[in-house]
Amino acid sequence: MMNSANSVQRLDYLDGLKGIAILMVTFLHLAGPVNNGFYIHGMIYGVQLFFVISAFSLTYVWSLSSPADSHRVANFFIRRSFRIWPLWWIMVLVGAYKLSASFQTILLNLTFLFGFRFYAGSYELVVGAWSLFVEECFYLLFPFAIAPYIKNFHQALIGTGVFLALSYFWEFYVAASLNLPSDSVFVFRFPLNQFFCFFVGIAIFFLLEKSRQFPARLKRYIFILDLWVIVVVGLGFRFDDMRLTTFGWGLLLLACLFPNSTCRRIAQSKYLRWFGIRCYSIYLIQFFVMDFFIQFLPQVHQLMSIGVPNNFGFNITWYAGCFFLYILVGDFLYRFAEKPYIKLGHYFQKT
Repeated sequence: MMNSANSVQRLDYLDGLKGIAILMVTFLHLAGPVNNGFYIHGMIYGVQLFFVISAFSLTYVWSLSSPADSHRVANFFIRRSFRIWPLWWIMVLVGAYKLSASFQTILLNLTFLFGFRFYAGSYELVVGAWSLFVEECFYLLFPFAIAPYIKNFHQALIGTGVFLALSYFWEFYVAASLNLPSDSVFVFRFPLNQFFCFFVGIAIFFLLEKSRQFPARLKRYIFILDLWVIVVVGLGFRFDDMRLTTFGWGLLLLACLFPNSTCRRIAQSKYLRWFGIRCYSIYLIQFFVMDFFIQFLPQVHQLMSIGVPNNFGFNITWYAGCFFLYILVGDFLYRFAEKPYIKLGHYFQKT
């Protein structure tokens, strides 16, 4: 096993799963500004797939560093900080300029503290950033309150059960007793309601080694696991159930641990991996791109919709134009902002 978090063997199917998640999220958001947009029920839960993958990845990288390493926690935060904060600050300042935000709002966003004030009105300068707030809360807890105590699959399973119960308790008892308004979806988006998703990812990580030892004679039956992924995720979508869908994402990640699974072959698609590698940049710029492109949509549609029914052609123009800009701007930000800062973070890690 590698002894440096800088030399981590990349699990390419994780990039593909991130690609699926970012495509779900962007398709969901693109359906809003146009009438009769292409919307698939359940795309809203792409964020929970991100949470599951994120926890799996963090636990994987954490496991490669030695418990005896006195710089283990410091290096964890250095990697996370350079991975998340520089590009986040850039986009916050863009949003602040666009919205003429107050100093208080800018400060709350720069520090991610806006998430605690979400019930009092929209403090987001980058739309959709609530999920990043949830992730940051998890990052703060991970090396101190999670990683030292969750050391095997059974402990992770217990943690999943505890935080699943806390999720229900928060939504149906605490939030109601505090009279928190639901119109800002603060209750749904609060970390306590989402943390069990991370524990699902941690639990699946502890099955990684077991999957490598899976008897060869049984690997031919992995297609049954692929079918269960379809069933559980499908039921989660059908009943609009975030928690059930999250367990479906856990099964999807579990299926990807096996090289001969259909889920893994799909996740290893180079196109999905391309989007997955750039998912953070695309996630941050998506609403800025939409606000920009919608100004020119009628003119662009007029040029592209010859011989195409109006509503359908309008949607095609909208989706094609936005995705073209996602690819263009997202790739630019990844290459010249996100990736350089990640490399800079490696330079500052302690040895």
